Amino acid sequence: MDCKKIARSPFLLFLVLLFTVNLFSCSNSPQKAITNKGSINSTEDSSSKTDTSSDSTNSSGNNGGNNATTDTSSNTNNGGNNATTDTSSNTNNGGNNTGSNPVSQKPANYNPDITNLVVDEKGKLTFLYLNDVTIFQNPADFETKTLQNAPWFVLHSLLNQKNAITQENASTSALFFQYSLAQDTSFSVLAEVSPRNPEINDVTLAIQTFLKGVPTHYTLVVKAYEKNTNPYGVYSALSLSQIQSYEFGSYLQREDIFLPNTNDPTAAILLGADYALFGFPTLNLNQGSYNGMNKLIRNFVQTKGKTDFGLFESALNLSFVQKVHLVDVSVSGDKGGALISNLSNSRVENCIVEGKVQGFGTNIGGMVGFTDASAFIFEVSGTINVIGNNYTGGVVGYHQGNLSDAHFQGDVVGTMVVGGLVGLNDAVGSTVSIKNSSMQGTVTGDYAGGLTGVNNGKISNNTVQGTISGGSPVGGAAASNEGEISNVIVQGTVIGTHSVGGLVGSNPGKVQASTFQGFVMGNPNQNNTIGSGNPALP
Repeated sequence: MDCKKIARSPFLLFLVLLFTVNLFSCSNSPQKAITNKGSINSTEDSSSKTDTSSDSTNSSGNNGGNNATTDTSSNTNNGGNNATTDTSSNTNNGGNNTGSNPVSQKPANYNPDITNLVVDEKGKLTFLYLNDVTIFQNPADFETKTLQNAPWFVLHSLLNQKNAITQENASTSALFFQYSLAQDTSFSVLAEVSPRNPEINDVTLAIQTFLKGVPTHYTLVVKAYEKNTNPYGVYSALSLSQIQSYEFGSYLQREDIFLPNTNDPTAAILLGADYALFGFPTLNLNQGSYNGMNKLIRNFVQTKGKTDFGLFESALNLSFVQKVHLVDVSVSGDKGGALISNLSNSRVENCIVEGKVQGFGTNIGGMVGFTDASAFIFEVSGTINVIGNNYTGGVVGYHQGNLSDAHFQGDVVGTMVVGGLVGLNDAVGSTVSIKNSSMQGTVTGDYAGGLTGVNNGKISNNTVQGTISGGSPVGGAAASNEGEISNVIVQGTVIGTHSVGGLVGSNPGKVQASTFQGFVMGNPNQNNTIGSGNPALP
């Protein structure tokens, strides 16, 4: 094999990868798959296969600090142009996303953490995957392709490049990536980039390539970022982590993401040396948005010690997080929630969390640690085991906002003020702060309640099924109620030392139109409805 090394800069790599993928030519003959990372190459024979399913993006290599590999979408295309659209009615869903996304044909030795270059037995380029995503397949001469939802790094790399980049028959040592081409195969590229600002205008890459002296011409149009109609795309662990670079942006998750194990040696290259110690970095949104498109984020692990934990440390100032699905969660730290630590004047909707959450301080929630009075959480669900200290809840730790249509299954254990949905419901005012929600599982701790440990707000139309136990007071709906509780149904077992009630342990507030079915044990002040305080009203 004659080694041709193509690498002058991270952006040149980006260009090379983009034009190379245009060189695909389907063949039934055997192919050689050449996988490359740094200057390490491995070659294996593989036959061309057709996978008509939509492939999920995993992670992409980064061998140079802020240098990153481009990610693109990989939806099914059976020969024509596929329109890729978010079918939800919510905003920030990607707008007019009509980029062509070809079928992926992965080689036998395919590795999602690196760039995979495939050549046939004659040395002709047939496929190239940017990590596990294919942009082009079988392009014709002078064909134009469009890239929607480009990752943040791609567009910002285009801001700082020369208008023309030329690389002919490169043979110098590769500093970033290295590609092996078949013997006697020549390779060169001329790429012209215009205009200069992809934040305002679309960027056109006019590409000319030569294989064995025969030129081929391609055009790639990278669509400009627009917050509502063409947000930044998130395809991999790398492009997800790059949200740290721009908290004001709008982001659309295009593929399922499997985060690497913390002991994976390639994770340091992908996400930095701290990944092995602390797991995935916390992100932030400020007037930004993230639409997970109901795609998965798997293996979400954080060990944050004395700092906040969560996919987002904060979502502030009218930020919007929707359709995020976290699976195999294992997070711990001082305070926070698996999804967001601090939610302020912002909104969460249609999100799912599955896994384990542990906090050592206060404000520990299965999904969100803290919400202020202007925060809204709607239509969320969690299957979570939560362990915390003070103000610990299955969904929210310390709650001042609005929680509606939340459904929790799991176990919640805390030291003081512990609730199946909310640890402390401190939403004082006329608004119903917890409604149309349910809890199934167990709650354990002092001031333990099936819905909330302490209620200072309004709770209506909720259900509890499970076992609530602790010291004093303990209640099937709330341990202590200084607000209003109505239309609540509790089924299960409530156990405590004193001030133990099937609905409320200690009730200075108001309880009405609510029922309890099950077993209550406590001495003294045990009752099937109210342990102590004001009696329940019909």
